[in-house]
Amino acid sequence: MKITIQTPGIRARRELLDLINEKVAKLSHLSDRILEARVLIKADKSDKRNNKVCEISLVIPGNDLFAKIQSVTFERAVHDAVSASKRQIVNWKEEMKQRR
Repeated sequence: MKITIQTPGIRARRELLDLINEKVAKLSHLSDRILEARVLIKADKSDKRNNKVCEISLVIPGNDLFAKIQSVTFERAVHDAVSASKRQIVNWKEEMKQRR
């Protein structure tokens, strides 16, 4: 699985990029049909504390999955977005089993 990370408008620390690669790479263990993971890390222009956003788009033939989480820290947003993506993959696999 190819992992693409975009960080428009912010300068991401190496630790954050390593965390993203580590967490997102584990998603490939749930399905071998995932071709690519696109991760977008950005900070919304807001006065609120929870303005850190992580978007994960998983490219699967015939069906793409998308998760967008907003949190207080980038690390928390990544963790929650990966968890949401895991749930989506499990649900997608269950759907595929029922169709057969």
